[in-house]
Formats: sequence, structure tokens, C-alpha cells
Amino acid sequence: MPESEGVLRFMAITQQKALSKIFGDPQKKILKRLRKQVDVINDLNDKYEKMSDKELRAQTDELKAFVEEECDA
Repeated sequence: MPESEGVLRFMAITQQKALSKIFGDPQKKILKRLRKQVDVINDLNDKYEKMSDKELRAQTDELKAFVEEECDA
């Protein structure tokens, strides 16, 4: 690799690090938002594990009705 390419690569990495310090790491922001969604989904798991088969069937029917209503809208 020629010396000028190395210098350019170093400058690009340094610039990226500086921007991350100023604006924050975009991947960390995405992961933080997704972590909140994962926590909500995991909380739902506890709710549904406690339901009986009959309650789950009723919940499924409600969900199907909701989806059909939303698709028609």
C-alpha cells in the first residue's frame, strides 16, 4: 500500500472517530432502540406463558380479527 493511501485511511478513521464522539455512535443508537423493543416482546412472553390453552385460542381469534380489520382499512 502506498504511503499516501495509508495517510488517507488514517485521516478517514480519525474523522469518523471524531464524528462519533460528537454525534454518538449510530449503531449504539439503533441497538438501544431495538433493546427497548426486545424488552417489550420478552415481557409479552411472560404474559402468554401464564395463559391457558383456551385463553390463548381466544387471544388468537382477537388477533386474527384485528389483522383482518387493519387489512380492510
